[in-house]
Amino acid sequence: ESNCCSLSMEQSFGVFFAAYRESIRNDDYEAVFNVSRFPFIFKGQLDMEGSLEIGRDEFIDLFSKFLLLDTDVELDGKSYEMSTKLGIVTTVEKPNFIGVDRARLQDFVFEFVDGQWLFVMAYTRMDDLIDARRN
Repeated sequence: ESNCCSLSMEQSFGVFFAAYRESIRNDDYEAVFNVSRFPFIFKGQLDMEGSLEIGRDEFIDLFSKFLLLDTDVELDGKSYEMSTKLGIVTTVEKPNFIGVDRARLQDFVFEFVDGQWLFVMAYTRMDDLIDARRN
């Protein structure tokens, strides 16, 4: 029975993510905003980098800057550096499910809340994000 339910979670995530990815591809940050939970968290890739919580008012501006930052993407056991946006819109990898209600795909973390998937957190190089936020 658990197979049936986890499969439907994966299927529901697949449907959600296809629309989410299309929003990013089309620079439709309003649509991303509408499936995000606030306060939204940007978390350093290393624990010592800390994290940053942002509200609705700052999300669209900072998220669009975040997508332009470089990130490391693993592909066939090799690491490539590319923009966060290119990495997420071109990804072919499967999400990593954490428990029953959380999924991570590259630097993006999603949670299943009240019957829907939400974008709740993103990993990033905090120094780069702080610099981008200032400009």
